[in-house]
Amino acid sequence: MPEGRFAQVELTHEDTKIVYKIDMETDVVDQITVSTDRGDTANLNFSYLESVDGLDQEFLPPDKPGNPMAAESDPGILWLAQLVEGSLK
Repeated sequence: MPEGRFAQVELTHEDTKIVYKIDMETDVVDQITVSTDRGDTANLNFSYLESVDGLDQEFLPPDKPGNPMAAESDPGILWLAQLVEGSLK
């Protein structure tokens, strides 16, 4: 792979670190790594379809803010940290 193709974004919250590996050529997240000070580590690896033509009947769009059907307690951007800590509701 060409040098500089991937960018890395690191977020920390208390004892949890989340690292996003972003493919700059295709503008998508390639991998998310979550780790804690206790040594726990999890990786989420993503693959994407080249074309999504005709798939609009198979997938539902995400809930929009203010939608009465949306969950009342939205953890926001820290959902991965809460998942690792076991506190995600």
